[in-house]
Amino acid sequence: MGCVGDGWRPRASRIDAAVEDGSEVGCEAGQGCGAPSCVGTALRALSASPVAHTCAIRCDGGVWCWGSNERGQLGDGTLTTQRSPVQVLGLGGPATSLSTGYNHSCAVVGQGVRCWGENTYGGLGDGTRTDRPTPVTAVGLGGVPVLVAAGGLHTCALVEGGDLWCWGRNEHGGIGDGTLLDRLQPARIELEGPMVSVVAGQYHTCVRSEAGRVWCWGSNVFGAVGDGGTQDRVSPRPVTLPAPALMLSTRSNTTCALLEGGQVWCWGFNAEGGVGDRGRTNRHRPVRVLDLEATADVAAGERHSCAVSGGGTARCWGSNARGQLGDGTQQNQPSPTEVLDPGGLAAVVVAGGAHSCVALRDGGARCWGADDRGQLGDGGNEDQRAPVEVRLPP
Repeated sequence: MGCVGDGWRPRASRIDAAVEDGSEVGCEAGQGCGAPSCVGTALRALSASPVAHTCAIRCDGGVWCWGSNERGQLGDGTLTTQRSPVQVLGLGGPATSLSTGYNHSCAVVGQGVRCWGENTYGGLGDGTRTDRPTPVTAVGLGGVPVLVAAGGLHTCALVEGGDLWCWGRNEHGGIGDGTLLDRLQPARIELEGPMVSVVAGQYHTCVRSEAGRVWCWGSNVFGAVGDGGTQDRVSPRPVTLPAPALMLSTRSNTTCALLEGGQVWCWGFNAEGGVGDRGRTNRHRPVRVLDLEATADVAAGERHSCAVSGGGTARCWGSNARGQLGDGTQQNQPSPTEVLDPGGLAAVVVAGGAHSCVALRDGGARCWGADDRGQLGDGGNEDQRAPVEVRLPP
């Protein structure tokens, strides 16, 4: 998939130099005005909300979103649910990293982080608690952002050099600054050296170093921090893994890591099999996902998880009440099951609340699962047990 990257999850997002400076992107950089067609061009990033919206970065750096919009999380200036993709307005330039939270979304644009949607606890980082239906800039960020991760009601960003800054709701310590105080603007988090990726769950956060070490903190009642306990952690705790981590993913209370060698290990909430060890007991430390071949991408959803093999095959496991595993059934699966006909070779997979999506290597996207709020982007409102095409414009 080339430029699809890891601020929406853990790989560094890249974008062509001609797009980075905005000089070749229509009437407003990243807005797609007069931009060439994106048909056949791979998405640059894809992110599925733990609730009911989805967003993508297209070839020109513009961001398109679809699904639930009651708090302005689609960024189109309205509060109207959209069953097909709409463009985020006023982005201000091409996006290079993207992440969706419960009811807000964020992107790295140029020298800043731009967020939109719910702001009850300051998750947009603009110093207020006012919802925003179009993007605003997180103020006071101490560096040039590289990656952004939107959690339930908090947000974190990695800046050049590997420092981490977080803001928003901190009831369970998910910000990681040693307190339980909400932050309306970014606060720097003390870590053991520079980090290269960050992911955020409902109330917890995890980071990865270049050497593949992992730290997590925040809500731990289901074991999402992975340190063996169930007490919330207000500062980073190391996670013990059998090999260096190449990638991290979390959406709610389950966390997964792709390790060197292609194994996937997960921990946290497991009542419906989302950890993938064939059990249904919450795991307070990492366990290996069984029956999974060498993996190139992994995505932890709210109650299910998915992975893509190096050969482009997508598999999912866990809760399947809304068809989010994509295997044509609504039967929960405690170990990986293959997604039916995703329309091509998958490069990237994302897992949301009760829906999943893949970005295909040859362009376009397919989604499946819950569609009551239009989160599949196919123009309909019926749950789908197998992938359907997202109606992205040319």
